[in-house]
Amino acid sequence: MDLDFFEEVSERSDWFVLRKQLLSKHVSDHQNSYKSLSSYDVVHVLVGHDGEPCVTKSHDNEAATYLIFTDSSLARRVQDFYELSALSDLSTPQSEPLTIKHMMLGELVRVIKASGKNSPIKVNAFKTKEFGFLCEEVLFTPVLDSFTGKSLMTDPSEAKALLALDPKEEKRFGMEFTFYLMTNQNVPEVIEERQNYLKDKIEELSFIAPRIPMMKGSGTFLVVILNLENEIEEQAFIRDYKMFDEYSSILFVTSGLRLLTGNLEEIHYNGEQIDRIFLPMINWQKNAQK
Repeated sequence: MDLDFFEEVSERSDWFVLRKQLLSKHVSDHQNSYKSLSSYDVVHVLVGHDGEPCVTKSHDNEAATYLIFTDSSLARRVQDFYELSALSDLSTPQSEPLTIKHMMLGELVRVIKASGKNSPIKVNAFKTKEFGFLCEEVLFTPVLDSFTGKSLMTDPSEAKALLALDPKEEKRFGMEFTFYLMTNQNVPEVIEERQNYLKDKIEELSFIAPRIPMMKGSGTFLVVILNLENEIEEQAFIRDYKMFDEYSSILFVTSGLRLLTGNLEEIHYNGEQIDRIFLPMINWQKNAQK
């Protein structure tokens, strides 16, 4: 295994490394093996001896990920090393496939979330000597926080404010939420360091937001909570990101408790009753997706 790549990215966040392990970053004209993928598609999942989905990695310095395949024959590609210079060989599997089983992608995400892990999922991966497991796409799963009962993409220690949202009310409405929190908790105070940190976080959100599978509810949202107490810094995060599932949307809550779309359109709500928070969100999403 050539260690140059892993030494180069050893101090970087997992999402940064995963972005560099996308095949499209290495082959400009690459076309994926599948046309589309959604939470309700059945995929082939790599499983362990117990028949349960398992994480794997090709090198000690590589992040452990779940592996899924849109075609069972593609699972053969994760046992032998492939040279990036000979990508035509990818169409000729060289080994027997590993143990896989059929599972709806959304169910796999639910299983991972319930396990308390947030290991990413690589789609149609193959093993290389230079870069470990390259893949056609990478997906991200939230963690189900036992304290707040919320699906989180970020550190649960920042999520206390979400206790105000009763999981029973979410269930009553059939809402599907995933939360990403950006607070001052870990942001440096030195201006230059703060700017670099926030820039990195904006890149992170830009990369993971379109790669979070979510099940369909009466409303399905990735909600980004921004509590930086600086309107300009918060606004830098707000963009109309394309989501993984066509029925899901991204919304932003600022430190001033404004509920905004990625286009800076404000959704007006009455915070005194949960019905008057959820219904405006549902109605906005229905109108936006017509």
